[in-house]
Amino acid sequence: MRILFFCLFLAPAAMLAQGVQFESKAWADILAKAKAGKKLVFLDAYASWCGPCKQMSKQTFTDSQVGKFFNTSFVNAKIDMEKGEGPELATRYQVEAYPTLLFVDGDGVVVHRALGYHDVAQFIALGTTANDPAKNQRSLDQRYAKGDRDPVFIASYLAAKADASDPGVSQIAADYLKTQKDWATAANMEIILHYANDPKSEPFAYFMKNRPAFTTSFGEEAVAGKSQIALRQYLEANPEATLSETQAAIRQIMGGEQGEKLANYYPVLFYHNTEAFDEYAQAAVAYFDKYPPTTWNELNEMAWSFHENVRDPKMLEVAAGWAKKSVEMEANYYNTDTLAALYAKLGNNKEAIKYAEMAIDLAKKSGDDYSGTENLLKSLKK
Repeated sequence: MRILFFCLFLAPAAMLAQGVQFESKAWADILAKAKAGKKLVFLDAYASWCGPCKQMSKQTFTDSQVGKFFNTSFVNAKIDMEKGEGPELATRYQVEAYPTLLFVDGDGVVVHRALGYHDVAQFIALGTTANDPAKNQRSLDQRYAKGDRDPVFIASYLAAKADASDPGVSQIAADYLKTQKDWATAANMEIILHYANDPKSEPFAYFMKNRPAFTTSFGEEAVAGKSQIALRQYLEANPEATLSETQAAIRQIMGGEQGEKLANYYPVLFYHNTEAFDEYAQAAVAYFDKYPPTTWNELNEMAWSFHENVRDPKMLEVAAGWAKKSVEMEANYYNTDTLAALYAKLGNNKEAIKYAEMAIDLAKKSGDDYSGTENLLKSLKK
């Protein structure tokens, strides 16, 4: 009797020590359990191929403190969005990235959401916020809908929307800034820096016009990061934009020499991604003529890409020249192997054998896998 009592007494603690306990029931049953217990459902919306999802499963969900908090506070579910009920739930809850971490009430309504890997401390903080009726995203949405525009509230509201990767965050920021007479205050500049990412918006135009002031206040790295986010959002929102339209947007968003250089490089990406390899080769040569590469790796990467994608012998000769210059800068297995492969594709077996043997010798010293080069050498010596 004492042994049985002792085992029963320890059972809850042992369960908590195991980390988060996930339900294996159907989604409707999970919601019903949450509603009956007056709890929220925590849903780990994951995909089997997602690296950060696996990392959270291994490092975060197994933590005893996480288990203690989540097993007490929520009904927990872990569902692959590509299997079983997953695709329907992914559509219903607009899951577009992994992991998406959802907190859902018993009626199936999302109360709070976040994206991406969270470590133990971040995950417990996320759950604490989601479980607080005054701080979760649903309550913030309700306050905003009722007209609350207090600056402190707006800052927290925008942060919550950004954490959830809400596409409406830029518009919320723009609408709030319309109510502000002075955009040069520290608080408003911070809102513009972090949330006004629509390149067609007035706040973004203000950011570009006053970029030096933003750099002084927040640093060059933060300003450059904002431009990159805005550019990524533009590319995602305008997949049908023409080459010239995208180049113009790059110049507008990035600005200065960086914008000009990236606009000139974009045709290389565009033609590569559309598999128009003749145009790709011409664009790459034009780019390197205007912006000569300064590292062996930059030369080698483009030369190898030509080897994989380009057929024009004249262009392959240009690529061989890049690879040879790369070897002259710093001979290593990778660029000597590239040069050997290019010479082989050009039919210059003598030079191909020479550099293949050099590549193998270098690989033996560096510990790189040279099996591919060995196969090339065998084919050249037949």
